[in-house]
Amino acid sequence: EDSDLVVHVVDASHPGHENQIAAVERILGELGYGAIPRLVAFNKADLADPSNIGGEMLGAQKEYSKNATSALRLGLESAQSTLSSEEGRRVVVLIGDGRDTSDDVNYKDIAAKLEAASIEFYAILASPKSIEASAKGKLDALAKKVGGVINKAEPLNTLPQIAENLVANLNNV
Repeated sequence: EDSDLVVHVVDASHPGHENQIAAVERILGELGYGAIPRLVAFNKADLADPSNIGGEMLGAQKEYSKNATSALRLGLESAQSTLSSEEGRRVVVLIGDGRDTSDDVNYKDIAAKLEAASIEFYAILASPKSIEASAKGKLDALAKKVGGVINKAEPLNTLPQIAENLVANLNNV
């Protein structure tokens, strides 16, 4: 309820990404956060089966004019630019696997921008596969700089409880 924007990073190459989006939407609704605007960023669209690419994904591709999107970086930068002029507490919550297809992501620059705008960053890393240590390490450093926390939903069925705990903790800050 204190968040102005939810950045949802979707693994576009996963054959069940539509079901994953629906599950996240359902969980957010159950937690009472269905009305918060969302930025859905499709990561790894360059690896997706072309027959699974929908209009929403193509819109993101067209907007950023890239095949190999840097969805995580773009999502965080968009959240920072959207929220930086807003009043009150600003919180970004990322739900995704924490990976980005681009090697040129500079998390220190992103952290500095979030910190300068007093935007908190929290993430729930969730994936049917294991979370890569390098991705978690980069996001841990980002969260530490801006006063946030990274949680891992492993196994994946722990995601609803971890999301509920994160919301409760955010409300107590």
